[in-house]
Amino acid sequence: MEFKRADRLERLIQEVIADALRFHVKDPRVGDVSITGVQMNRDNSIAKVYFVPFAGQKDPQEVFKGLMSARGFLRGKLGKQMKSKRTPDLHFHYDESYDYAEKMSPLFEQISQKKKEEE
Repeated sequence: MEFKRADRLERLIQEVIADALRFHVKDPRVGDVSITGVQMNRDNSIAKVYFVPFAGQKDPQEVFKGLMSARGFLRGKLGKQMKSKRTPDLHFHYDESYDYAEKMSPLFEQISQKKKEEE
């Protein structure tokens, strides 16, 4: 299966932002954050960057503010790495799928336990 250009860009953006946050951004609000995914729009002008704080250590709203504060710096780092005429605008979004998984996990545990009891 051949990867689309957008797929390659999404992976590159995720790696560049994660590395920049880990090694270059000194804002404590974004020190313990994981970039969980990136989604490009059709014309690759906007990158939705999904994040989650490590183990719920920080308030997602504070992390969001830190990411917004570092957005220009991150975009500059990204522009240097990309082989493209335009650097996409970065839009940050809290990845709620981890919260959902955390809520669902006990339910799956209960179902599994019931199955064992029935057998």
